[in-house]
Amino acid sequence: MKEKSLLQLKRFWLPVLFVIVVAVAIAIYIYKSSSLVFVPGYEGLDGLVKIYKVPLGVLSLLFPLVALIATSHRSEQTKKQIEMSYLQNSFSNFYKHLEEFDKLVNKSNDFGLREFNPFDLYKILFPLNSPSNVITCSHGKDKGAVSKLNEIATKLVDKVSLINEFKGDYNKLEVVYIDFFVLLINASIELSFIPRPNNAVRWVKFKGFDVSFPLFTTSLKPFLHYDLLSNYINQLSGFGMISVEMPELNIDEKKNILAQSVLIDVTVRS
Repeated sequence: MKEKSLLQLKRFWLPVLFVIVVAVAIAIYIYKSSSLVFVPGYEGLDGLVKIYKVPLGVLSLLFPLVALIATSHRSEQTKKQIEMSYLQNSFSNFYKHLEEFDKLVNKSNDFGLREFNPFDLYKILFPLNSPSNVITCSHGKDKGAVSKLNEIATKLVDKVSLINEFKGDYNKLEVVYIDFFVLLINASIELSFIPRPNNAVRWVKFKGFDVSFPLFTTSLKPFLHYDLLSNYINQLSGFGMISVEMPELNIDEKKNILAQSVLIDVTVRS
């Protein structure tokens, strides 16, 4: 919508006309209630000014009043220009941020992932972002909430720490492994880290579970999926400017063999 000039605004003319009407009304009152005699020359003009000094004083209020209205109008125009500039910058920054995120996600092809819509993952990591508002740090759905990426990473870190510290009791470790791989699958689904079929991918399920899922895993590297997902999370956290450091798994031969027994190979399929 086209901006109106100062002279087109009602809030300019209403106070101006009010002052003029008041001044004219006072002048008429003076004229009607006084016995004025015409006196030519300087003395007449001087007397006229003295007689009508009140309505003239009222009219003089127009100058500061107009200046005040003009200043207010300029301030509003400046505010609107700043808001428009902010919206334009936010719009540009949003799509630039999304473009850079898309480039980062496209690098996930190096991992051999199934195709997915990068915007779906973007909304998980930056749920409050929009063309009118851009927050470059990954965040939660509510203001001040922890990022979903941080939540996922924290759960994985806690479970990995437990596995790394576990010694001796492999019966309990088997249960921890099942919890770990279920958590790994949930994290992969939420972050769209689902592999395409290749030589390092197996459809697996766990003891006591009917659900199967594709994981990066081989007979020699049952935890390959975690290693790759950790790298993926580190890349996302770097883009989202959050501090996430995924630990390495300390796996001895017995732990490795136990993990292979927990993961039941279903079939290779596309």
